[in-house]
Amino acid sequence: MNNYIIIGKVNEGKSHLFNLFSNNHKTISNPKENTTVDIIRKKISHNNYNYFLFDTPGFYNLKEFTVFKNISKCLRLNNVSFIYLAKNFTEEDIKICKFLH
Repeated sequence: MNNYIIIGKVNEGKSHLFNLFSNNHKTISNPKENTTVDIIRKKISHNNYNYFLFDTPGFYNLKEFTVFKNISKCLRLNNVSFIYLAKNFTEEDIKICKFLH
């Protein structure tokens, strides 16, 4: 099964996007920073296609992202794709995307 992990800096709209895809599961989403504190998984089914979608805590920089990436290894997932949210792409965002690939 495919796994899609929504990542991005703090307060970029990750939980909002997660809520759009999962009709019956709502994560807390508000303007306050650091609202999502745990990785949240939801199985999504659409037209005979199933996948897992993950909502994740935000980070401020590459160093914090690498800590998250190490924690996410504990999930032992296969077929992982990252959805990176950013209102404005910065040099730090580019570094993080390069780190992913």
